[in-house]
Amino acid sequence: MYKKIILLVVIISAANFSLRSQTRGNLHEPTREEMLLRYKKAARLDSAVRTSVYYQYVQPVWFEKGNRFWYQRIHPDSTMEYLEVNPEKGVKKIAFDHSRLAVGLSAVTKKTIQANRLEITINRVDGERKQMEFSHDHKRWELDLISYVIRPVNSNDRNFRWTNGENGWTKRSRWMNFSTDAVSPDKKW
Repeated sequence: MYKKIILLVVIISAANFSLRSQTRGNLHEPTREEMLLRYKKAARLDSAVRTSVYYQYVQPVWFEKGNRFWYQRIHPDSTMEYLEVNPEKGVKKIAFDHSRLAVGLSAVTKKTIQANRLEITINRVDGERKQMEFSHDHKRWELDLISYVIRPVNSNDRNFRWTNGENGWTKRSRWMNFSTDAVSPDKKW
C-alpha cells in the first residue's frame, strides 16, 4: 500500500513540476546557429527530394485550336525534351526536332547549344503547327516548324504574355503563384 502511495506522490510531483516549468516561460528559443543548422538540413532534404522525384508534374499548354497540348519534361540528368499530346487520339510524341532547332539557334546566337539542353520557353504554337514563338537568352524568336528558319521577333510584334490562355504563355517558376487555366480552350479536356 505504501508503495502505491509513494508512486502516486512521485507522479503528482512530476506533473506539478512539469506544469510549473511551462507556466514560467522557460521555453527554449533556438540560437542563430541552431536556426542556420535547421535551414541547412531543410535545404539538403529539398535537394534530395528534387533529385529523386521525376516527371511528377505536367503543365499543359494548349495549342490555339485546343485539341492538343505540349509540355516540357526534364530528365534526371537535367536534359529536357518537349512533348506534344493529342488526348483525343491518345498519342504522345516529340513536339519538334530538337536537333534542328539547336543547330538553327546556335547559328543565330553564335553560341553552342545542345539539342537535349534547349533552354527555351515556348510562348506560342499556332494551331496548324507551322510556327512557334519562343524565348531564349532574354530574346524572342520565331521558328518556322517546316523549314526550321529562325528569325528574331520584335518586342512590339505581339504581346509577350497570353490573356486568358488565348494569345501566348509564359513559363513560371515553381515558386510563383501559377494561375494559368490548365483546361483546354474548348473546355473538353
